[in-house]
Amino acid sequence: MIRIKSGSRDIWPGFELDIERELVFEQGQVWQLKGPNGSGKSSFISRLLMPLLRMEDAYVLHFEQQASLQLQAVKAWAAIFHPGRPVRDEDELVSYLLDDLADAYSRLPKPVWIVADEIHRVERIVQSGLPCCLIYCAHHKELEGARALNFEPLSPARSRVYA
Repeated sequence: MIRIKSGSRDIWPGFELDIERELVFEQGQVWQLKGPNGSGKSSFISRLLMPLLRMEDAYVLHFEQQASLQLQAVKAWAAIFHPGRPVRDEDELVSYLLDDLADAYSRLPKPVWIVADEIHRVERIVQSGLPCCLIYCAHHKELEGARALNFEPLSPARSRVYA
């Protein structure tokens, strides 16, 4: 379980998030971060959520907003360690990393956290069947049953966050 206490958080110089009430993320949940561009969703992920997840004894899979950079790194890794398994696009990136995670989980089960920031294959994560908490941001995709975490700009320097 990950808890983020309520209150105002300085995210970047000149930008704050006002978290209305404590946020609790648990295994088995799916959360969708919603709000317009610039409202703090990606900053919430990088500055608040990911540091907490990195402290956990868990598997953490983070699909970053600029997946093209991640794609190049995983493509190189796969070419060296799995030369028969090409990773050419975002779909193959998602499949490769989910398969690797499923293999690790089968050998040593522990909590799984998947954070996906503007990845186009978010439904593939749900279909993987991995027991996890999925937290995603995608303007193009709604997943049935996802809990909404809303980001509402109050000014250029502040956004309100509420469930």
